[in-house]
Amino acid sequence: MQMRKLRHLIRRKLWLALTGPATLILARAAWAQEAEPATPSLVGAATLPRDLSPWGMFVSADVVVKGVIIGLAIASVVTWTIWFAKTLEIILAKRRARRALAVLAEAGSLADAPRSKSIAGAAAEFIAAADAELRLSIDALDKDGVKERIASRLERIEAACGRRIGRATGVLATIGATARARA
Repeated sequence: MQMRKLRHLIRRKLWLALTGPATLILARAAWAQEAEPATPSLVGAATLPRDLSPWGMFVSADVVVKGVIIGLAIASVVTWTIWFAKTLEIILAKRRARRALAVLAEAGSLADAPRSKSIAGAAAEFIAAADAELRLSIDALDKDGVKERIASRLERIEAACGRRIGRATGVLATIGATARARA
């Protein structure tokens, strides 16, 4: 029994010997923090601008930052302008295509297709190209070749219309690539 008490006492003294200095060090550090006068932190010592509105930050910014902000504003205006113009262009092209399809659906043949201003845009170009190829190939023996030549002309017109609609989208690609590289 005495041996048991002796072991317990040794363990307790050993525990106190090992944890006592750590406890004293932590207590001393806590006391030192309370006793030291408060020193300003780096953030508190910095002078922050009073006006944190977007205009106030712009006015107090460096010349390089102002240049970047102005460049971003110009890129934004260009992007929105192209988006608006292309949206209108596509809406109008869809309307013209629907109207031309309705008129062509009523026509029984290419000869019946109206040559007036009721069909405009790409549909009028398609009709003119098909009519021109038919007139040029009137004496042709191979009628399958006529179909292929008409299809080739229509593909070129389609590609030209696609290029026309895709105009100015390269600017958007450049702005997007630049914005992605900076992010």
